[in-house]
Amino acid sequence: MGGNDDIFVLICNCIYNNVNYNFIEKYVDLQYIHSIKNENDIQVSLEDAVKHYGIKIGNKFHRALNDAIYASKVMKKLSKNEINKQIVYLR
Repeated sequence: MGGNDDIFVLICNCIYNNVNYNFIEKYVDLQYIHSIKNENDIQVSLEDAVKHYGIKIGNKFHRALNDAIYASKVMKKLSKNEINKQIVYLR
């Protein structure tokens, strides 16, 4: 699931491929929220979180579109308050 490294890898890939990344204003680290909510320091995978929340698995993991869909489904399981408290602003 996400993680702080993911946003920086995305920005590095944008720079490498000469793609404007100004559209990235903020992000949420779902792994961190999940670990706080479940009171553990274990970094879980997106697949583990999907299973934890009882989300139906129908597509392969580690595919950009599939992972984005799964991440959005995990996010829907979290409260707005949990998410809003963890937004990281890049500007």
